[in-house]
Amino acid sequence: MLLETDPNRDLARQFTLLRRAYGRIPYPESTPEQPATSVLGEQVTDAPQGKRLWAAGAGLLGAVVLLIAAAFIFPVWAAPADGAYIKKLELQFDEEKARFQEKVGATDMEMQGFFTIDEAQYEFDRLISEFKLDIKQGNAPEKKEVEQAVSEQMSVFGLPSEMIKNLRDRPLTDDKAGSRIFLERFKNRKNELSMIFSTRFMEHQDILKDAVREGKFDAAKFFGNADDYPNPLRHAVRLMEKEGYGLTGEVWTFDDQVYPVPGEIPKLGEDAEKLEQSVARLAALEETLEPALNSLELSPEIIAEALHGLEEFAVARETGDQWTMPEATAVYHFREFVFGGGTGRVFGDDGTVVPERRAIWKRIASNSGTPSGTLMSPVVREMEQTGWKRSASYNVLTPEDYQYALMSARDGVEREPDHEIIQSAYLPDSEYTVRAETLYRDLTEGGDRSILEGETQVMIVLLALFAADRQDEEMMAMLSAEGNPDVVARLAEEGTTR
Repeated sequence: MLLETDPNRDLARQFTLLRRAYGRIPYPESTPEQPATSVLGEQVTDAPQGKRLWAAGAGLLGAVVLLIAAAFIFPVWAAPADGAYIKKLELQFDEEKARFQEKVGATDMEMQGFFTIDEAQYEFDRLISEFKLDIKQGNAPEKKEVEQAVSEQMSVFGLPSEMIKNLRDRPLTDDKAGSRIFLERFKNRKNELSMIFSTRFMEHQDILKDAVREGKFDAAKFFGNADDYPNPLRHAVRLMEKEGYGLTGEVWTFDDQVYPVPGEIPKLGEDAEKLEQSVARLAALEETLEPALNSLELSPEIIAEALHGLEEFAVARETGDQWTMPEATAVYHFREFVFGGGTGRVFGDDGTVVPERRAIWKRIASNSGTPSGTLMSPVVREMEQTGWKRSASYNVLTPEDYQYALMSARDGVEREPDHEIIQSAYLPDSEYTVRAETLYRDLTEGGDRSILEGETQVMIVLLALFAADRQDEEMMAMLSAEGNPDVVARLAEEGTTR
């Protein structure tokens, strides 16, 4: 059977043949009971002698295994790589990618949104090109070296449940770099799947709307009727169930479309302990805050404490440590809790900050000396004086202020963000949209352009876009330097402000 191996001594083929060979090994059968004779009886009942026979058999089998390994496996790994072997790896990568695409039910265009796979593809292609060049120049590396070099890229195809299983089988408690890569990939994979589910919801609005009754989403009905759905949606729903995604009873409504609010998402839970200690701590903090990112369900105390924990990670990074996830994670959560977005509205219909968000801000502000507490203290103080309406300190506060505060605390050097450049790169965004809507309402009710003093030019442009979209000539005139609404309308029509 081993002689049937491909000419290039394909390693996967060797393992397959070995498994089949092991399946044919005849193990000793138990001796049938026979009438005892003086000699046979002694042989059958001689337990020490039986053990010796088994030991000899096991030793022989072990020797056979070592001989097979020495003759076939080890030489394969030590053999120089050639064009056929490199081609096999390329085909294997493509096959794994195709299988992954089938598992998640993604279109070719949707696969472009799987950034973790795009990055792995880029790195894999780069390594393969280098190995091809080495072979061409007569410096062929060993197959083992090639396989080890591309193993990380080959392992990028996995669902969250599969990643957790692999982590259980191969803990990374002593591998800080590997733990960091795992956590970033795990987070990205969850987000990538959420993107697929969101797209399916958008494509099948009739089915989603049918599961909404009196403003509440019937998740049980939605999941229970999956067998009757068109294949793409059915596939997505079953994948949600398999991977542990859930939906709450809340619904987001945008124009004529509805989207169920996410509930449960895959978590590492206790398996986070199989990561390096500091990475495990970061994973635990993130998963603690996850329930708050949909509906602010957690208590203000838990939110503030977890945010402070993220800040400690971001600030305490050692010199030369380029891992940016702690900082990026802290900024993301600060952005959500202070400016809104996935966590919902900041200002209610009456123009004041919604009560649950006020409580969170107060608790964050009470952490004096922390980056978040330092930024939120003046905001809370001013808003308490205005009945929790907009305040000057909130008008000019941005996520970049918080990011620079973290950097300043870490480096011991005061940093100031360049608001105009950074804001113009990221607008329009959720927190600015919320603030712009409130400003727009205040301008409409009071007609006093002076309340825009201190606002950035980018915010005024965003207000002008709102006015042009709503054909609000009075507002367009107020926001135009020339007092001419046609100027704002023309800019919007030409797309110049985009």
